[in-house]
Amino acid sequence: MSEQIITLAFEKTQKSSKDITVISDESVKSSGSATAIAHIWKDNKVIVRLKVHTSNVTPLEAELMAIRIGLTSAFESSEAHQILIITDALEAGKKIISSGDQHLQKSIIPIVEKIQSFLGKNSCNSIHFWHCSNKLEWPRHTLVDEEAKSSHIPPTLLEKNSFLLSKKKECDLILET
Repeated sequence: MSEQIITLAFEKTQKSSKDITVISDESVKSSGSATAIAHIWKDNKVIVRLKVHTSNVTPLEAELMAIRIGLTSAFESSEAHQILIITDALEAGKKIISSGDQHLQKSIIPIVEKIQSFLGKNSCNSIHFWHCSNKLEWPRHTLVDEEAKSSHIPPTLLEKNSFLLSKKKECDLILET
């Protein structure tokens, strides 16, 4: 995807008062803390900035969290018909709409129900996922990316490792051995 194509898609959604763009990203630090960020754009300005901190999750889980908080906020706009999600982790978007990954169901089921409700509300409603690689350095995504990476707030509640992080650590240990 080129920067020009993403810019055109973004600008198209900003021309209609019934369209919203969610730009999401995450950052997982080596300490295990993660930050999920989503900026909600409407009428060519950020109307909501969302930030969630957690620990002991994989980057995929953190990106799912970023998309989830962005979508949840976008659904609160009763007038929204089209939601454009711009992310550097399209794999997370695919996980939301697939039902095969049992380990992510805790993260996915609440947002799937909201997606079904949003899409069922009006035949004009739609959700589109667009991939924006960090290499493109698209200014709006770079802003979200830098905010996620520069965030240093530790999570307030320590959680046990997620299932996926436990499996990743186990695999890393096996490879190291």
